[in-house]
Amino acid sequence: MQRSANPLGWWCAMKRPLTHLPPWGAIALLLALAGALAWAAATASAPPPPRVPEEVQNATDEKGEKLYGDLALYHRISDRVAAGEDYYAVTVEEHRKGDYPTIPFVTVRPPTLAWLHAAIGDTGLQILAIIALLGTTLAWERKLADRANLAERTAAAICLAMSATTVFTPRVLLMHDITSGLLLSLAMGIYTPRRWWPALLVAAAAIFIRELAAPFVALWLAFAVMDRRWREAVAVAALMCAVALALYLHAGAVAAVRLPTDMPSPGWTGMLGLEWV
Repeated sequence: MQRSANPLGWWCAMKRPLTHLPPWGAIALLLALAGALAWAAATASAPPPPRVPEEVQNATDEKGEKLYGDLALYHRISDRVAAGEDYYAVTVEEHRKGDYPTIPFVTVRPPTLAWLHAAIGDTGLQILAIIALLGTTLAWERKLADRANLAERTAAAICLAMSATTVFTPRVLLMHDITSGLLLSLAMGIYTPRRWWPALLVAAAAIFIRELAAPFVALWLAFAVMDRRWREAVAVAALMCAVALALYLHAGAVAAVRLPTDMPSPGWTGMLGLEWV
């Protein structure tokens, strides 16, 4: 196999990278991946912080919906925005009521998803998510056509579909990370060097729903520059500039309704992140 000057091109040219490793190396890599997935699952299933009383964790409203937790917070915010209230005033108020931080400004999610939900409702949001899931599954099935046999592609499609079954659960799509991640998977699936702009539009939607998608697009920019795909690189760079501007405006909007007594972020627990000081 001829080695490409571009590391990404070299990696893609291998088709099946594990076949280039000795058996013990491939097994070790797969075991490390399985261990990482098991660790992630165990961490995700950890109980809430002990400072939250059990009666608060299990509290429900008259409809039987939970009042505690991130999803409940996004429900309340989205419902109030749909009723005509201002997103930023509502969000900071709900953060304050639920003992959520507003410092730094990224603790307040972008308004895109709440505005979209207000416009099309639960059903419309779910229909869009199901379409995105089907498109993602088909796109990756096609992308893997020259890298895997039919059985492998079918197994990959089933795993992908199972990982996104939350789209069939009412209102879970108000979790920004889920909707943004689905769109980002679709963007990577439909991308081709000859027809990159549809993927860029989908990636832009993912970023404006959850800004944590931005590093993936920054990596896309780096690959485009390495491959000297200049038109594509300019378009991706323009998107990153638009994201920077949007975050600047978002930060200003949050600061305008924040109170000096609002809580700063205590940071993630354990080894998941650094405390905000």
